[in-house]
Amino acid sequence: MAWFSWVALLVVVAGAALAAYCAMQFTTMPILFFGHIAAMLLCWWLMTSGSVIYAVAKLWSGSRDSARTFHAAIQSAAVLAAVAGYVCIFSNHRLVGGSQFGFDPGNPPAKTLHALFGYIVLSLILLQAFQGWSKFMGLQTGKLRFSRPRDQLRSHPDSSARAWLSTRPRLATWP
Repeated sequence: MAWFSWVALLVVVAGAALAAYCAMQFTTMPILFFGHIAAMLLCWWLMTSGSVIYAVAKLWSGSRDSARTFHAAIQSAAVLAAVAGYVCIFSNHRLVGGSQFGFDPGNPPAKTLHALFGYIVLSLILLQAFQGWSKFMGLQTGKLRFSRPRDQLRSHPDSSARAWLSTRPRLATWP
């Protein structure tokens, strides 16, 4: 195994340890609030380490398909953790009679911005998950394939709008 595989593994382990340490700082909070923090930390840890694991899995298995399946499982778990974190804080706000958007009287602006930003980020996570699963299913069923589109883009009717794509080494394209 190459040295960068060990570095990638160390990054994943260090991330898990940091997430656990940070989560333990909030154990005296109400359980639903703690659940929100723990689930969101898990979500971000899975998302960032999932990308590292994807690169390492390709090296270990030698198969792009098995690495892609492993990556899909980890990123799906990250989405589930994000949704669980949202459900925890939503339930906590409902139990205490608080605003779901942070508009309670006396709330500092930072708390309101955190709540609003959280909705934006959760929406983007769900959008990315839909895109990732669409691509994964397309590749699995053969509706998508990898190609080197540099030559194809030159002849495409909309090549000016897609010219920036020609700089990418590999793209998923519809047959």
